[in-house]
Amino acid sequence: MFLTINITDVEDALTLKNGQFIEAVFTHALEIVNAGGRIIIQREYINAPPTLLDTFTTQADLDGWKSRIDDILSCLDEQQ
Repeated sequence: MFLTINITDVEDALTLKNGQFIEAVFTHALEIVNAGGRIIIQREYINAPPTLLDTFTTQADLDGWKSRIDDILSCLDEQQ
């Protein structure tokens, strides 16, 4: 079992400061990891194969990525 996350969706959510979307993605990703699955982060293109950016198989790795995303959201909130 795996979940593929297009990094563009995460970037768009950050730009729009849509923390609810990001939380939903991470909640689902955590369910997948806890069930023994893996999370694939990639950049998808229209006319080319996707580029693999990262893969997470443990909650600790996923938590680390979420922490970095949360830090970005906090910085964006401070800029308002």
